[in-house]
Amino acid sequence: MEFTPARPTGLGRHLGLILICLFFVCSAGAQGGDAEEPAAALVAGGVGLTVPVEVPQLGLRLLAPPEATIQIDGNRPGNASLTLTGPEGGWTLRIAAVPTPDPRLEPRLAVDDLARAVESTSQAFDELDRPTGSAFSRELEEDGIEFDRRPAARIDLVGVLARLSQFVGLAVVRTDSAGLLAFRFDHPLESITDAQVTNAAALFEGLLASARFVDETERGDQRGIAIAAAEAFRLTLGDEDYERALLDEPVTFRIVQDAPGGIEREIGFQHLHMRLGQLGELQEDLPRHRWSREDREIGYLVTIRARLFRPVRADSVAGFFMSRDRLHEVGRVVTTTIQGEQRVTAVEEFFRRENRLTVRTRTTNRPPASLEATLPREGYLSRVEVYLMPRLVALQHPVDAPGFYDFGFYVYDSSQSAIVYRSDSFERDLPDWAQTTTPFEHAPTTVSTLSETGRVLRQVTATGQRIERIEPRELRRIYEQKGLPTGPLDRE
Repeated sequence: MEFTPARPTGLGRHLGLILICLFFVCSAGAQGGDAEEPAAALVAGGVGLTVPVEVPQLGLRLLAPPEATIQIDGNRPGNASLTLTGPEGGWTLRIAAVPTPDPRLEPRLAVDDLARAVESTSQAFDELDRPTGSAFSRELEEDGIEFDRRPAARIDLVGVLARLSQFVGLAVVRTDSAGLLAFRFDHPLESITDAQVTNAAALFEGLLASARFVDETERGDQRGIAIAAAEAFRLTLGDEDYERALLDEPVTFRIVQDAPGGIEREIGFQHLHMRLGQLGELQEDLPRHRWSREDREIGYLVTIRARLFRPVRADSVAGFFMSRDRLHEVGRVVTTTIQGEQRVTAVEEFFRRENRLTVRTRTTNRPPASLEATLPREGYLSRVEVYLMPRLVALQHPVDAPGFYDFGFYVYDSSQSAIVYRSDSFERDLPDWAQTTTPFEHAPTTVSTLSETGRVLRQVTATGQRIERIEPRELRRIYEQKGLPTGPLDRE
């Protein structure tokens, strides 16, 4: 069965790119308007699979519909699982280790065991109400197939359960660690017709086709070393180091790209502040006298106001809060994109308590989406720390001494709506620093020039966009000269 590569249409296709661009300073790489998307896309069973989802605990990544609810449980390969739920609970895909005492069990035998378990859940009856066997029939059995170059087997079932027609897709694949990973796809059907079954099977096959295993032998050791280095560095930090890394005053960055004829094309700007603040400040519309006790907690606060002119007009306000003990963080991002008469607002809110993360997203004319994830025990970097890290590295390093740091982290990335692996290297090029960032796997890198104290001076993306520090008064002059709205600049 073939699947046609596709791209989302309308403003929806720009949201991930806009989130990358709006919050790239010290955090992510940006791409130009016609750049390739960071991940491929599929249309399967009439459903667009465009959102990358990575599960580090399973060493797996795949594509999901933008409206899917994502839940990741467990923090070890043996107990980790991923559950994707379609819009309005229309279907569910669950991926987990096969519960078997013998990890050497062949995929064909394991998937057959899973199919028998499903078949045993319901009986069919004849006209005299006598049981005639399982209500499920096997529509497809495949053995000896490969899944991302690994041995696999698949069985598709169709059945009627309590007057509800249902498609169940099952697949088992052997992993590099000699274990087995199982996929179960449950899709209710309005009726048992060829078209209904074909669409459900196509969606299951598309989800399988989008999945890729992380090659543990190629990158496992490298990741482990980078994560261990980052953890060792963070253990040297105390409250005074975090406070020293904050900014005395807000900074503004201009985003431009060179165009033919020596013209600088304005892409947008970002206004950034990193300071001590209170949790309640994330709720701009809530008066201080109505703050709860929790709202008055003091911690590290990063606030951002930004505007983009390309690929579409977008305004955004974001705030990220982290408690002083690093155990608690809250974030809120509100982005409004405007194209002609069409206006789309996306609100993302996330909450973390220790290693449990919850993300909720609401977007105009789309069902709400959510993600529940158990974070890895080591290597997680909060959104606040993403912005503080250049300052933390530079201020901890001996003055006038060369140095090199190669760090790896797990972070929540808004543009991907997923926990992703991020790498940052810092190299001292006296007197300044060079920072190279890969915000998620296979993403273009961004190279930043930092001052000797870790302040971002300039960034250059893979597509040639330049992000440069500028005084707000000078940026306002340039925009007024070019007839561009200053927007959030006027609020500062």
